Amino acid sequence: MTQANTDSLNKEFHLDILKRFNWLYSLKPKSLANSMKRLMAPDERRRIIDTGIGIRFYADPLTHLGRKMILDSRYEENTVETFRSEIKPGQVVVDVGANEGFFSALAGTIVGSQGLVISIEPQSRLKDLIEINFRINNVENLKIFLNALGGKDGEESELSLYPSM
Repeated sequence: MTQANTDSLNKEFHLDILKRFNWLYSLKPKSLANSMKRLMAPDERRRIIDTGIGIRFYADPLTHLGRKMILDSRYEENTVETFRSEIKPGQVVVDVGANEGFFSALAGTIVGSQGLVISIEPQSRLKDLIEINFRINNVENLKIFLNALGGKDGEESELSLYPSM
């Protein structure tokens, strides 16, 4: 099967998931929508998509980022353009709050094998997704830190993590 055929099947799969579960986006509160998603939506809903900006992304159609990429084939266009104009091959890029690694993967494709991408993400559940997004984009020079930034050493604060919807 060709890459184009695989991409087409993945897009059809994602559009079907969105059609069946789109009602979750209007459900309030979002914590209820997130619980309903966990109960009703298939666990295996992530697929690799071609973003149209030169990177591939392991997308979940029921997250904000995945839904936007699938429906619009773009995400934060101004930020993508800033990355492309400001980051150069061989540089070191730090992505603070890497989430699923979309911008980390983009940076990795720009800096190339002579550069380095450092992804900082406090949610340990996202580490595997960041690594997958690096691998499918052939980004090899990377470091992932499961930390939050801010405050002084030893100082504690509350970190609010939002539901994926």
